[in-house]
Amino acid sequence: MSFRYSHAYIYFKNRFDTFTKNDLLGLANVLSFTWGIKLERKDKRSKKSLFKWFDNKWDTLYPLIENFIVISTNDGNFL
Repeated sequence: MSFRYSHAYIYFKNRFDTFTKNDLLGLANVLSFTWGIKLERKDKRSKKSLFKWFDNKWDTLYPLIENFIVISTNDGNFL
């Protein structure tokens, strides 16, 4: 199954329209560090593996992500 059908991909696509692997990795790192959710090296390797990580933990991560405030910078990055 393509990651484009995952809950996480659909959610991020609807909320942010465009996002990079680094955007996803930054959010995953914050969630992992702040709430102690394990993020392994293999999960960080590609956009596909990051979406799989988000999807496998979606029930836990979704409420946390919904409470994030996203600020877009002039260069198109997110804070």
